[in-house]
Amino acid sequence: MTYALKELFRRFALSGEGAVRDRAADDIIDYFIGLMISGMQTKVRELGLVFDVEFAMMFQDDYRAYMRNILNGFRLRIRDFIEEMERSDEELDYRLGWEIDRIIHDQERYMREGGEMNAYILLQWLRPNVTITKTWNANVGDPKTCGICLSMHGTTVPVGEPFLRPTQVIVLPDGGFVRYNYIERQSPIAHPNCRCWATINID
Repeated sequence: MTYALKELFRRFALSGEGAVRDRAADDIIDYFIGLMISGMQTKVRELGLVFDVEFAMMFQDDYRAYMRNILNGFRLRIRDFIEEMERSDEELDYRLGWEIDRIIHDQERYMREGGEMNAYILLQWLRPNVTITKTWNANVGDPKTCGICLSMHGTTVPVGEPFLRPTQVIVLPDGGFVRYNYIERQSPIAHPNCRCWATINID
């Protein structure tokens, strides 16, 4: 699937406006939605629950809008890269490959984890007397860990609430601050190649 998926990304980035581009986008998004649903199914079984298709579909529109935003940003970056100056085929292939690999790596993880979070949201819905929260964990002590991730480390929120929201102000370890201006994050992912992870707490 990886080769076919990369070809869809290339077609989406390089084709003109129209049906070819739109079909490539739809196929890419369907692939990632499938990962979200698969992640939810797997975790639902682990929790001893029955998979609820209608419940899974409740999240689909938000995930589709999220992926469309990711794809539009990718296409814009590639088009800008081409228009900045004349590019050789090798330069374009390298930039495309780098962008595509980064998106696939990050979004495969995000979709699977999103599906798992949805399973815990289902568990919370079925068992309202149980308190389910999630905690952001960062690689504390690793010099490669960014200030945002270090600041988010230990943050605990209800399982159905996002870790990060647009315009949220984050106080950094050095006393400075940054305003988060991206999408809501249900999973502990602050940026591309983020290595943070979540733990689930059930009381």
